[in-house]
Amino acid sequence: MKNQKITYILLPLALVIWGIIIWKIFFANQGTINYKQIDTSVKIDKEKRIEKQIRKQLKLDYADPFLKDIKHFNEKEEIINEVKTENIAKVVRWPSIRFKGMVASHNRNSSLGILYIGNKNYLVRKGQNIENIVVQEIARDSIELQCENDVRHFYLKR
Repeated sequence: MKNQKITYILLPLALVIWGIIIWKIFFANQGTINYKQIDTSVKIDKEKRIEKQIRKQLKLDYADPFLKDIKHFNEKEEIINEVKTENIAKVVRWPSIRFKGMVASHNRNSSLGILYIGNKNYLVRKGQNIENIVVQEIARDSIELQCENDVRHFYLKR
């Protein structure tokens, strides 16, 4: 019995609440709101004055922090002229070289290095010249070679 009494009370209450909501949305705003005409030109004038004051306060003539390393056009022309006058280093073409290891002897001064230059095997010593490649230094895990003033290190690959 209790549940039926609560249902009879809550159902009309819900209908009344939804009726009020629908009435306010659709019918209450018809003609009751009087919109006043606001003079917006006054606000625009104030905004313009404030904007002018802000622009006067800002100092926008500082150097750009992102472009500080970039040089001006005139400086670029000078750099290009300098580069043209300098001697450009010759590119050295190295053949395919693989260092395969070192053969140590009792005398440290006469250690041998095993090199593959192109498709040929060579046993080389310090100071030896093979195919315009001079052996500068031989170590257990690397060899230092020079080809036309260009020095490179080749390491043992395991």
